[in-house]
Amino acid sequence: EDDNSTLALGLVALSVTSSGCNSCVTNNDSSLPSWIKDNFTCMTITSSGGNYVFQTSNLPPYSNGYYSELSGCYTNDFPSGNSPNPNTISSQNITLTIPATPDTAGSTSTYGAMGVTVNGLAIYNNEAAPGDTLADELDTMDSGNGHPTDIGQYHHHTEPYKITNDGSELVGIALDGYPIFGRREPGGATATGLDTNGGHSHSHSTLGTTMYHYHVTYDATSGGYLVLKNGFEGTKGTVSN
Repeated sequence: EDDNSTLALGLVALSVTSSGCNSCVTNNDSSLPSWIKDNFTCMTITSSGGNYVFQTSNLPPYSNGYYSELSGCYTNDFPSGNSPNPNTISSQNITLTIPATPDTAGSTSTYGAMGVTVNGLAIYNNEAAPGDTLADELDTMDSGNGHPTDIGQYHHHTEPYKITNDGSELVGIALDGYPIFGRREPGGATATGLDTNGGHSHSHSTLGTTMYHYHVTYDATSGGYLVLKNGFEGTKGTVSN
């Protein structure tokens, strides 16, 4: 049975959610904007100066084929035609320091976590590990459309199916502070008018204001729907693991 409990600790809302194979802790500062505070789970998120600080152990809150078979979280969930890479999920200590007020200066993405999903998992860019291509890696994805690195860091390059699949859901936040949504707008229409980074600006019901945001977009080179298509609209924050 799923168990959810919530208690208020000063300015911080703490909840513990059990979801089958593992439990995750959500600890969100009450001063955060509602689109972050009310949607992001399985992390500790605080405000610090002009930044939001996201801390995550990066463990998928669902069973999949990349957990150790001894963990209690393992299930062979690979889609037909897919097979696992040789890596196994392990707990991480990822801290993303993200601007609270994004700018439009632009910046490039690189390897490693370039954002985080609403359920606490690393978002990578469109680059596979050196010597490989993302097109080659697509057939190693589990049913959530993710896989781990050789140090056990689970991540998504492409549309995270446990969050959205051709939908309009909030996917996560990019390292420059802008939100990421699924392929569609809230009314169900496919997002259009996207720039080279896969984003645009308009009033959005989830955000409660007009704000630049990214959408999951198709990439003909890899054949997947990328979470982060290219670079960033704004200046990216920092990541430590």
